[in-house]
Amino acid sequence: MSELLKWKAKSNRKPLLLEGARQVGKTYLLRDFGKRCFKNVAYINFQNPSTELVDLFNGSIEPKRIITMLELFLNMKISPTETLIIFDEAQEVPRALTSLKYFYEDAPEYHIATAGSLLGVFLHKGTSFPVGKVNSLKLEPMDFEEFLWANNRENIVTFLMQYGSEIVPIEVKSGTNVNAKSLKLFRKTYSPKISIRFSLRNTRLDDNFQNISLFCVFLCEQLLEISSEKCVK
Repeated sequence: MSELLKWKAKSNRKPLLLEGARQVGKTYLLRDFGKRCFKNVAYINFQNPSTELVDLFNGSIEPKRIITMLELFLNMKISPTETLIIFDEAQEVPRALTSLKYFYEDAPEYHIATAGSLLGVFLHKGTSFPVGKVNSLKLEPMDFEEFLWANNRENIVTFLMQYGSEIVPIEVKSGTNVNAKSLKLFRKTYSPKISIRFSLRNTRLDDNFQNISLFCVFLCEQLLEISSEKCVK
């Protein structure tokens, strides 16, 4: 959201191109941004577009005409300063992408953002992509830690560590009382192949649960390698 706010505040703002894989939240992010920061949102979804929508961009893509036609199509007034225009899955109608060039050159006062998946790959042959005429952002999928934050479960374990392709939950206890609900909940919910707890108890492996004595912390890497091999077997 902070990058979107920076884009909105730019005096030399260009149309925004938000790229990313499918289902990473591009549409949700742009619509939420529009709801929070603009008076209204002009949302156009090009996924399975109607003939009317395709025809709208088959004609002249001069911004004044596009805005007028979109106002009729959406039955709303589009303001240069108070409306966020969103072109969703714009790669499905390549001339909609091309129109960004003309918004930048002839109508930079409009706030227009487009979202799509692998946009450059799906451009039709002969379609002009607005190189240098857009501000680009890329939305990456959440990693596991970000997923926990998003679900208000960041305190479910003390640490998370990536070991190879696996996510290893780690809990640290200063004593011998290791009755921790958080790690049990994590293991029940996500079924990790191996879990680690540091405590004053003896170092031992129970099934796929590795307890490491605090006095053996320096052996963590070696113990994890050994326990991982046993858990795989």
